[in-house]
Amino acid sequence: MHLAVVACGQRLQETLTMLKSAVMLSIKPLCLHIFSEDQLHASFIEALILKEVDSLVYVDSDILFLQPVDALWSLLAHSNATQLAAMAPEHEDPRIAWYSRFAHHPYYGRTGINSGVMLMNMTRIRATYFKMVCNADCVISNVVAKWPGSVHDSRIFRASEIYQCLSQGEFSGVLLGDRGYGCQPFLLTPFTDPQEAQQAYNHAHARTRARVEMIFGLLKARFHCLHKLRVSPVRACDITVACAVLHNVACLRKERAPRVPPAMDWDNPAIFPDDDSGRLLRDQYVLNYFS
Repeated sequence: MHLAVVACGQRLQETLTMLKSAVMLSIKPLCLHIFSEDQLHASFIEALILKEVDSLVYVDSDILFLQPVDALWSLLAHSNATQLAAMAPEHEDPRIAWYSRFAHHPYYGRTGINSGVMLMNMTRIRATYFKMVCNADCVISNVVAKWPGSVHDSRIFRASEIYQCLSQGEFSGVLLGDRGYGCQPFLLTPFTDPQEAQQAYNHAHARTRARVEMIFGLLKARFHCLHKLRVSPVRACDITVACAVLHNVACLRKERAPRVPPAMDWDNPAIFPDDDSGRLLRDQYVLNYFS
């Protein structure tokens, strides 16, 4: 198990008390990562990446353990492949929560979150994120391979060249995205709580979008090196783009596609709201083709 803490200011004794409580109550061996504001700033930045650590529990220095750390550590096993970190709400009651009463900046949910205790999957956080666009023949028409895995899908899309081209009307047609994206006139997403006609739309949407979900399985089946790249992030991006190009060549030459397992749905919570014109266009599609 790995436990990380940042000690700053006059919190030395507080940090020591927290660490003693964690060590005394832990059942399994506990590896401590202590970051402090010392004269080792360059070394601190290098160590912060924690290249050899898969997962860790981060706690603030004012935390006092009353139970074994093992119980907290075991929660990491319940995360799925899309989850990078876990935190608790800042308070159970929004009426007396600090964020809902005093914050003047955006915060998550109704109460905000408490970052004093975090479960973090460092392998997924360090990973490089790839976004791809393909057509019905599984030919990749756009690939973005430069973002860390901690960045949300829709944020990557909004910063991409294809988003700028679509928003300026340079391309015709629409893209299909999952619920992690805000609905746009050029990016249609599923309905969250569909009615009868909307259910038919969602079903057609999912069947069509399944092609891009298959792409990642096809790439890994064709190029086994993509299962676990042991290279630098920059090199990993180059290799992935090269594999995408070779995959397109194979598709255009009608080469036999490898068998892949059923695609999984990696929907993430949306962080950008739906555009009104996007929702109107989606409603028009439902009215014209699914009612």
